[in-house]
Amino acid sequence: MKKQSLKVLLLVTFLLGSVMSCTSESISTDCTPTSVISDKASKDEDNVVLAQLFKEIESLSNSKTCENAGQWLFAPIGEKACGGPSGYIAYSSQIDVACFLKKVEHYTAQTKKYNTKHGIMSDCSITPSPKSVSCENGKPILVY
Repeated sequence: MKKQSLKVLLLVTFLLGSVMSCTSESISTDCTPTSVISDKASKDEDNVVLAQLFKEIESLSNSKTCENAGQWLFAPIGEKACGGPSGYIAYSSQIDVACFLKKVEHYTAQTKKYNTKHGIMSDCSITPSPKSVSCENGKPILVY
């Protein structure tokens, strides 16, 4: 009985912590973006927004172990100041792909807004697109 009570207590604590930690800098459970680069925010505040959005995306990307490269895809992510993606990210076809890609699209739009707002410049080189994804030690590796 004590083990069951402890499990319930831990679950309730986790759920309360999850609810209490929700802020406007997250994406709601239906994948609707709620965190945006604000016209009034400082560059540091905007960096926090972008970092939080990327962390969510990266967490989803890392949520599955890479055991079968055939189940992995990649998507462009971010926006360089001159245009084009700033990189690529691997993701499993076993996650909620539509939600994942919506988060990536939102992040990319926010990086474009950030670049414009803060006058960011880049080298304008074209970021090469990967050819495929391979699995190494359970992690997805982009193959160029």
